[in-house]
Amino acid sequence: WMDEGLNEYTNIRYWEKKYTDRNNQFLLQDFVQNKLGVGKNFDIHSFHYLSFAGIGKSKDAQPLNISANDNFNNSNYGQNYMRTAVMMRFLQHYIGEEKMDEIMQDFYETWKFRHPQPDDLKYFFDKHVDEDVNWFFENVFEKTSYIDFGISKKGNMFWLTNFGTFNVPVEISFYDQSGEEISRSWISINEQITQLDAPPNSASATIDPDQYMPDVDRTNNATRRRIKTHFIFDKPSYYDRDIYVVPWLFSYNTYNGFTPGLVLLNGFLPGYDKRSVGLNLTYDFKNNKPVGGLSFSKGFDQIPIFHSGAWSMKIGTIAGRSGLQLGFTGTMKKPLSKSPIAKMDADVFYHNLNSDALDPELYNSGEFVVASIKLEKRWRPSIFKSYSIGSRIKMGNGFVKGSLNSGFTYRASKKIKTSLFAGVGSFFLSDNIPLQYRYYLSGTVDPDFEQLVIDRMGG
Repeated sequence: WMDEGLNEYTNIRYWEKKYTDRNNQFLLQDFVQNKLGVGKNFDIHSFHYLSFAGIGKSKDAQPLNISANDNFNNSNYGQNYMRTAVMMRFLQHYIGEEKMDEIMQDFYETWKFRHPQPDDLKYFFDKHVDEDVNWFFENVFEKTSYIDFGISKKGNMFWLTNFGTFNVPVEISFYDQSGEEISRSWISINEQITQLDAPPNSASATIDPDQYMPDVDRTNNATRRRIKTHFIFDKPSYYDRDIYVVPWLFSYNTYNGFTPGLVLLNGFLPGYDKRSVGLNLTYDFKNNKPVGGLSFSKGFDQIPIFHSGAWSMKIGTIAGRSGLQLGFTGTMKKPLSKSPIAKMDADVFYHNLNSDALDPELYNSGEFVVASIKLEKRWRPSIFKSYSIGSRIKMGNGFVKGSLNSGFTYRASKKIKTSLFAGVGSFFLSDNIPLQYRYYLSGTVDPDFEQLVIDRMGG
C-alpha cells in the first residue's frame, strides 16, 4: 500500500487538478456519456469508491499491513490501491490540503530514493498534525475496520448512529426548510448513538455532504431524501432516492409476445448496503394487459452462521403465471478459503397458473404453494479436481419430493477435462402431484418459473 496505494491517492489529486473543467469526469465513451447522457456525471471519485465499498464489510478482508509472506490473498490485492486511496483522501479533507502537502513534501524529501516503512510515514503525520492520528493508521492499515454512520431525525431532534467498526470524526451539515445550509462542522463521538446539538431552524441534516468519507452505506447519511431519476445509469447521489430508468424493448415469450416498457432500478451498486429494488413495467399488446414484476433483495456480509447471505422477494405476472417468491441464500465457509464451500437456498413460491398460457401435458393450472430447500457442498482440493454433493426437498399440497446428487471433475490439462454427475430422486408423498413437478428422465420444465423460458405453451 505504501507503493501502489499512495500512488493511487496521488493520482486522485492529480486528476482533480487536471480535469477540474469537466468535474473530474471519468470518461469511458464520449458519445454515450456526453451526448446520450448515460453516465455523464460518473467521476474518478465514484470509480474509487465503488471499487472499495463493494467489499468494505467482507469477512474475507485482510489488513493492509501484512506481506505476501503472511498469505495475503490475491482477491484483496486491489484494496492496496483503493482502500489506501479513499482513506487518504478522507484524511486530507479532515486535516486540510495545505497540511497534507506539508506532510507529503517532508516525507518525500526525507525518504527519497530509499525504502520507508509504515511507521516512517506515520512519523510525519505525528510531526505536523496537532492531534493524535493513531485512530487513522490503526484502523486503515492494521485492521479491517469499516466506516458506517447514519443520521436520523425524530421530531426536532437529530441522532447520529455509528453502525460500523471504525469511529472517525464526522462532518455534518444542517439545512433550513428551503434547503439552505445553516452550519457545517466536524464532530467526534464515543457512543454508538449520540443526540446532536442542531442549530435553530434546522429542518434536515447530512453526514459528509461532499462525500469524502468512504462510508459503506451512504443511503442513511441524509434525513431528507428526494427522488432523483437517471437515464439508464449515472453517478448515484445516494443522499436522494436514485431511480435508474431503463427502456425495456426486447422481452418476449410465446404467450405475451413482445412486452416493451420500462425498468426502474434502485440500488445494485456498492454504497446501498447490498439493497436493491427493481420494478418492471411492461405491456402485453398481444393480450392487451399490463405485465411485469417487482423484486427486492438485501445482502449481508456480517451475519451469524453464514459467511454471507441474501434475502429476496419477487412478485409479478408474466408468461401466464402470477405469483410470489420469497427466498434466502446463504454461503458457509471459512474466511479467505475457497474450499470447502457450503450453500443453502430456501424458497417459498406461490403460483397462479393460467391454463391458456401453458402446455396442458406439462403443467396443471390453478393455485400452488410450494416450499423448497437446497443444500450443496463443494470441495476443491487442487486446481485439477473438484467434487460436490447436494440435496433438495420440495413440498406442496399433496406431494413431497427429494433428490440427492453428486459430481466430480478432473482436469488433466488446459484442454482435457472429465466431468461425472449422478443423481437420484423420489417422492416421499405422492397423493397429488402437479404435472410440472414430476420427474423426467431428461430435462425439466422449470416448474417454479425461476428461468426465462421462451415457450411454455408447447406449440
